[in-house]
Amino acid sequence: MARKKKEDFDVVTASQTDDGTVVLTSVNELSEERMDNVIRHAIASYDPENKQYSTYLKISASSETLTVDRIDELARGLQSSLTNVQTVNGIIRNYINKDDLIGITYDAIEANVNTEFKCSFAQFPEQRNKTKQVNYAREVVDDFNTQINVRSLLRAAIPMTYAEGTYITYLRQKDENYIVDYYPLGIAEISDYLSNGQPVVLINMSKLKSALSKSMLKDKKNKALFFENQETEIQNNYPDEVYQAFKNGDTYAKLDVDHCGVIRIGNMGQKYGVSPLFRALRPALMLETFDTSDRVNAKAKAKKIIWQQLDPELMGPNKDKKGFSEQVTAHDNLLRAWKQNTVLVTTAPYVKDIKYVEPKVEMTNIETVKQYRNREMAALGISFLNTDGQQTVSTAKVSLDQLMKNIGKIAEQIEDVLKRWYRIRLEDAGVDTMYCPDVKVSTTEMMGMEMKKAIAQFLFTTLNCSYKTAYEYMGLHAEDELRKRQAETEEGYDDVFVARQTSYTSTGNSSGGDSDKKTGRPKGEETEKQIYDQQRNEDSK
Repeated sequence: MARKKKEDFDVVTASQTDDGTVVLTSVNELSEERMDNVIRHAIASYDPENKQYSTYLKISASSETLTVDRIDELARGLQSSLTNVQTVNGIIRNYINKDDLIGITYDAIEANVNTEFKCSFAQFPEQRNKTKQVNYAREVVDDFNTQINVRSLLRAAIPMTYAEGTYITYLRQKDENYIVDYYPLGIAEISDYLSNGQPVVLINMSKLKSALSKSMLKDKKNKALFFENQETEIQNNYPDEVYQAFKNGDTYAKLDVDHCGVIRIGNMGQKYGVSPLFRALRPALMLETFDTSDRVNAKAKAKKIIWQQLDPELMGPNKDKKGFSEQVTAHDNLLRAWKQNTVLVTTAPYVKDIKYVEPKVEMTNIETVKQYRNREMAALGISFLNTDGQQTVSTAKVSLDQLMKNIGKIAEQIEDVLKRWYRIRLEDAGVDTMYCPDVKVSTTEMMGMEMKKAIAQFLFTTLNCSYKTAYEYMGLHAEDELRKRQAETEEGYDDVFVARQTSYTSTGNSSGGDSDKKTGRPKGEETEKQIYDQQRNEDSK
């Protein structure tokens, strides 16, 4: 008769008290590895947060679990794969919402978008007819900018291009009005062809119909609030080439290249752009893994675990007795005692020991976390500048230099798109396109008042630019300032609002003699500040 193989297992009885303490009872001495397994099992069994959840699926949202291998897979040929780009963009949107570094980077881009722009027209001072045409072209362009709301376009296009890599927009004309529409990737696709150097954009009609599938809202008289059906909706809200494709049952609609604007970043000469945020996903994923691990470990450290060990002699001299009934009795006895405010337990003779067990778990090393945070910030192009060598709330500042350069690259492409649209609008108005202006979006660095003051002073004093140029750079209207100054001169403002007598504008002797009309001090006499400055200059020599 074959001898039975000795079974190698431990029987552990586990329970949880009302205050969350876990009580374990075992017969044999547990090894450190087995004890860790028991602790993990006990924590998982009695963790009230250990539940399985499901989420609502949303359009363009990524529902997959991100891994390092998946990031590597998505990175291969990313600029040429619409599916991968859409997946990446869905993941990035999730991380913008939940990751602190990626989220604050997007917020910095959105907050630092400069919506100031300037249209420069050619000047023909000696040619009266051309000057009239320029003035008319300026009126047409100004009205066009108001209709399409260029500031809103800049505010929307720049952050979206940075977050998704590609921003597709279209200039649509309805009656005498011009409207700029945005088409998300998936509904809009970039074809394999260029026309006059511009990418040809296609509208996927099947996905467009699917996106527009909804119940048409109606009032109590059963009259549509907006559109009767999908056909009228497409006819009123999309270009004619899309409506014709809908009527013909075509798979794709080809958009007019001149009316279409494609803004990309990181496309590397391929069809689709890639967000700079993609490079930050790997370290962000590692930080997320560390955070999850630390959260589980913190839970383990918060658990109180009591281990009651029975005497191995209970199993008999041949170790063939199970002792299950004694184990259950000892376990129940300790459990009942633990429920009292004062724990007093008298154990059976076969109980060897009762002791607390501290979970042997370690939190992630802080230096490892810092390393991956630095890697994520480097990928995002941001860093913390500390004046005292320590990162504190008061001294930490975000460096936006690299982000501002990316904003500038995107703004340059918007300038090209706007100039093409200006030509279309001028042609529709019967104006020769030779009068089309150059458009320049102000760089984000010019948003600060100190920078504006310095540049306005440089333009006026160094380059000898006009008053009008300096005033307009500061956001003031030179014509308004001219009229105000003329009015002030006529009303004698200079005679009334003279400088007050202070230590900087007058000397101690202000009576008698011929005095200055505006300062009140004797003519030719220096102020105390002037004397102080002269003495200081002498001392410095």
